[in-house]
Amino acid sequence: MQTVELPKEFLKKYISHIIKNINEESDKEWKGTMARQLAFFINNLIENAHLNLVEEIPDNVNLL
Repeated sequence: MQTVELPKEFLKKYISHIIKNINEESDKEWKGTMARQLAFFINNLIENAHLNLVEEIPDNVNLL
């Protein structure tokens, strides 16, 4: 299995950017779809040890 080292700061900024886009979305159906995709993405990052569940997930993830 190949692994890629992803910079933690990049991941935090990317996730924060996605959350900002979700919060600005007016279509509730699309907003829900985007939130589910983000949850899937974060779950995969955690499963593949790119993010630590407690310390490395941006605080604004809880706002969803």
